[in-house]
Amino acid sequence: MQVRIAKGDTLFSLARRHGMSLDQLLGANPQIRNKHVIHPGDVLNLKTVPGSAGSRPSAGPAAQATTTRPSASLTPAVRRWWPMIEKAARTVGISPKVLGALVQAESAGNAGARSSVGAHGLTQLMPATARSVGVKNIRDPWQQLLGGARYLKEQLDTFGGDLRKALAAYNAGPGAVRAHGGIPPYAETRQYVRKIMTTLQA
Repeated sequence: MQVRIAKGDTLFSLARRHGMSLDQLLGANPQIRNKHVIHPGDVLNLKTVPGSAGSRPSAGPAAQATTTRPSASLTPAVRRWWPMIEKAARTVGISPKVLGALVQAESAGNAGARSSVGAHGLTQLMPATARSVGVKNIRDPWQQLLGGARYLKEQLDTFGGDLRKALAAYNAGPGAVRAHGGIPPYAETRQYVRKIMTTLQA
């Protein structure tokens, strides 16, 4: 069975509507697995599996069981989002612990955070960046996390898996990392990378 993407559809909403998990939807559509971006008019294959869980992972004490434990270095405000963090990271193919540390550095776990330059949410995506990674509702915590995970994965792919360079690109932009041949000499960016790496090593 196939479905044509309508305006306002997201991968998550399509998966939930058709009783699939996000991983199953991506598995049936390898053409979008890397970018996870869809556009109105695109056609996706559906492969509904009985009993599959298409519901959004929840946050808080009643959340579904996860397969990894959040680092003790994460604050309670960030650990509250751990089921979503883990799901978003595993969907995209990055480390949940890295995404958790990024969330801590970016927003301290505040889904309503907004910077002075207009970055939003848990992963502090700029609106244009959010659109480029398929985020339809930048105020939705799940989309914030999934979009941030996708954008970080793009940087990891761009810089050969070098986490420090990828984090610097997330903060300062990939152009700045290329221009300086590594982490740019910006105090904010260097502090940002150092903060996340310290969280990961704690």
